[in-house]
Amino acid sequence: MPLSYHWGDEDAAAPMDEIELVQAAFASMDGAEVTIYPGAKHGFMQPTNPAAYDEAVAAKSWTRALEILGSL
Repeated sequence: MPLSYHWGDEDAAAPMDEIELVQAAFASMDGAEVTIYPGAKHGFMQPTNPAAYDEAVAAKSWTRALEILGSL
């Protein structure tokens, strides 16, 4: 079963040092990935959160998530 985590590098709820720990844990796991979006904040996929919403990043994240679901 694939694992795919998507974070922004400006996510105040998930600081980069913690995201890097997840990346390190996933490094030896087949089918596990961490995608980091430069400049994206926590909530980048929420159009109801204008302070964080990033339409372009959300589209990339949705595309990847749907690719993974389509591969199951």
